[in-house]
Amino acid sequence: MFGGTADASVTDVYVSIGEATYLADSDAAGLWSFDARALPLAAGTHSYRIWAVDDAGATSAPLSGEFAVLELTVQGFEDTADFLLAEASSSGIVFTTQGPADGRLCIDADSGQSAVIPFDESGTVTRRIRFMAGGFYTISFAVCQNDAWGVATEHSLFVDDPSIIFGPFDPEETWIEIDDPAG
Repeated sequence: MFGGTADASVTDVYVSIGEATYLADSDAAGLWSFDARALPLAAGTHSYRIWAVDDAGATSAPLSGEFAVLELTVQGFEDTADFLLAEASSSGIVFTTQGPADGRLCIDADSGQSAVIPFDESGTVTRRIRFMAGGFYTISFAVCQNDAWGVATEHSLFVDDPSIIFGPFDPEETWIEIDDPAG
């Protein structure tokens, strides 16, 4: 999030990140802001430049810098390449992730299900995800707040149901359940 106060003669404030340039939100009092969290930025270091244009069309000297976008880490999926349905649907996977204390964790499954879970006051979320049918699952995790999204991380695994033999043209319908392992 970028922001500040501009001189009364400033008409526009611009923010350039990488090759793209954006017009910052501003008000009559000269307050301006730009929320970069909604941009689809990859994890890594990004350069920015900020400059203002006044009533006469003069451009200020740009302010330059860098900021880092961190990839969300999700602990708990380390040893889940193949998972038997009996364990996947009962104990499942207990995962933990860190994020902003005022943020939310968005979870999207390729089964069409999703969940939004608030981080606690220390910025932590711990939940259990159970896989209720055999098949291949891809789960996406991202920090989200309002319309602002962070960089997503995905985890995939195969849940093996030995009682059912299926081919690539008739897989089971996959579905998940998410709950608090402490509750």
